[in-house]
Amino acid sequence: MKKINFIIIYSFILSSFINGSQDPDIKTNDTYHNLGMMLISGVRSKDIDKIHRALTLGANINYQTKETGDTAFHIACVQASDLKQPLLQAGIDITIKNKNGRTGIDEVNAIMDELLSLN
Repeated sequence: MKKINFIIIYSFILSSFINGSQDPDIKTNDTYHNLGMMLISGVRSKDIDKIHRALTLGANINYQTKETGDTAFHIACVQASDLKQPLLQAGIDITIKNKNGRTGIDEVNAIMDELLSLN
């Protein structure tokens, strides 16, 4: 059943890319956001298959969340996740700054500074 649902969703997304819609800006923005959030969700849950699906479907590897401006790399860094290497291999830009003006590496440094100040 899950495979059928995935095929239906995949077919819908693919047809929206091929056929467009009467209002292509809305469809494109919705698709861009949904695929980006699928990528972010995959990183948060450390689900490499979900990350791969999102990228295969056309997610922007450098997608930034609307709320914080974080990329998948920001999240992987903060979680101390093993996903940093696959994201780098997929071409993620590690110089992108979030809404706090920090890169993923800056976020790790801020966490380390905070931990060191507790001693």
